[in-house]
Amino acid sequence: MTHWKLLAVLALAGGLAACRTSKSDGAYTCGAKQMDIFVNGLSATEVRMNIANRAGNRPVRFYSEGDPLTMDHNPQRLNVELGKDMRIKRFWCG
Repeated sequence: MTHWKLLAVLALAGGLAACRTSKSDGAYTCGAKQMDIFVNGLSATEVRMNIANRAGNRPVRFYSEGDPLTMDHNPQRLNVELGKDMRIKRFWCG
C-alpha cells in the first residue's frame, strides 16, 4: 500500500512542476522588457538600428499591424509591432 501512496505523491509533484513558469519566459527571454522606452516612438531607420544593437545577437522582426507572421516560435526573437501610423506599438518574444 505504501508504494501506491508514494507513486501518487510523485505523480502529483510531477504535475505541479509542469505548471511552474520560469523567470526567463515571456518578455524576458528576448529583451522585450528593456525596449519599453521605444514604445510610441517612430520606427525611423536610426531607431531600428538602435533596437537591433540593443538586441545584440538575438533576431529582431519588425512588422506592421495585420501583417501575416510565420508560426515558428523562437523565444529569443524580439518582435516589434508597428501601428498604421508607423509608431512602435509593442515588443514581444516569439
